Amino acid sequence: MLPLAFLVACATPQERCIAVASKDLRVVRALISETEGNLERGYAIRQDTVPNFTMSFCNQNGALTTCLNQTTTTVDKPVVIDFAAERKNLKELRTKERELGQRATVAAQQCQADYP
Repeated sequence: MLPLAFLVACATPQERCIAVASKDLRVVRALISETEGNLERGYAIRQDTVPNFTMSFCNQNGALTTCLNQTTTTVDKPVVIDFAAERKNLKELRTKERELGQRATVAAQQCQADYP
């Protein structure tokens, strides 16, 4: 969503209004895309954060010593899915998408009227 933040920062009031009004629709569409991908692949992808440790030399109180540094890495892990549940979820998301699409259209028209 960070790119949206930059877009909204430079957008006109009308564009900002429409972006806010259609946020839920964009989220549902992203979930539909993710669910379709899960069904096509046959598994979901979960992102896990994994700690990594490295040793380095550092200066503590004027003495050269070794230090343990921790960083994190994000890794994708395959996860088993329940196909029936995913299909049901996809059907419900598509229903919600239609509903939110209608609301977003009405809201966009209102934004255009409020900010010509």
